[in-house]
Amino acid sequence: MQSASSKFYNFLTASKPTYEVLKNERLVAEILTKINTTNTSLAMGVPTLFVLDQLEKKYLTMSPTVKSLTGFSSKYFMDGGVDLSMSRYDPQGLQIYFGDIYFRNIEFLRNQPVQNHSSFCFSYNYKFKAKDGCYRTILQKMTIIQSAADGVPLYLLFSATDITHYSNKNKIIHTIQNLENPESLVYKKVYFLNEEDAILSAREIEILKWVSEGLSSKQIADKLFLSIHTIHNHRKNILEKCNSANSADLMRYAVQNGLL
Repeated sequence: MQSASSKFYNFLTASKPTYEVLKNERLVAEILTKINTTNTSLAMGVPTLFVLDQLEKKYLTMSPTVKSLTGFSSKYFMDGGVDLSMSRYDPQGLQIYFGDIYFRNIEFLRNQPVQNHSSFCFSYNYKFKAKDGCYRTILQKMTIIQSAADGVPLYLLFSATDITHYSNKNKIIHTIQNLENPESLVYKKVYFLNEEDAILSAREIEILKWVSEGLSSKQIADKLFLSIHTIHNHRKNILEKCNSANSADLMRYAVQNGLL
């Protein structure tokens, strides 16, 4: 049986001859230069930056900070390529990426003019097995350097940051952000690695019903003798578990799934 990553690259390379004509030495030089002038929106702490030639499955350059991130040198990844990197991903997270996240990114890009592709930042977190054998949670952000005419990304610029001590290790959050308006997310989806984490608790269902009746967070807090801060946290968790952007989305989801 083919792995998720094998299926993904079979899909990607099916049109490889079409994309090959887009490559030239001047473009590669521009990519290597761009790593020094990347948008500061990618920066978070001291990230590791790298450029990927997606069709060739190889890294064109990678900053030395990758050693503090993973325990391995940049040469280790440059020599081993994408297949080596993926072999150290948490298998469940890898399946989610190649089974869903990547294709959602492609679908989004194909609905955008190719010349606008570099205006978006695609983020998700995953667990990576470092040299010491421990898994680190990595926040990875990606922008497009060049896409093919049909919208498939060719050259990608990445930023990777260790967020192990700041994240919930049992969920993957995938977002798409417009760099011209970084405060507003274009898309967000949460994947729970443990199915039970996605189930609404009895308290959350109770709050959901009060929300459906039009009560404000303060009114709900007064009814349940809880702080408004606690209600805000419950509402945030409910939106996340239901992958809803706002209350209107939440109500549609609740009705469609028999929660109300």
